[in-house]
Amino acid sequence: PGSATAEGWESQLVRVSNVKVAAMFDPATEDDFWIADDGATCTGTAPACTRVGDFHYDGGHKTKNGQPAVSVGQSFSAVIGVVNGYADEHILDVRSDADLVP
Repeated sequence: PGSATAEGWESQLVRVSNVKVAAMFDPATEDDFWIADDGATCTGTAPACTRVGDFHYDGGHKTKNGQPAVSVGQSFSAVIGVVNGYADEHILDVRSDADLVP
């Protein structure tokens, strides 16, 4: 999040491989979650993690609806999404369940 590298990926469809859900972003209000490739427990930049959002998944809305249904520790061989950058925050927005490859 907020790095020069992330800035270069804005609006691009990307794929990250071999990751686990490290933590939920804010389970009381959002369905977003953090993923890491080393199994670390993280909440952002320390250690570095990728925030996964559901903006496209929910049809262009930020809706707390339990979807996509993920849990901490869940592994994915790939997570695919569009890098969304706003206010120096970067989120990998998945588009459907197909973007969360077991």
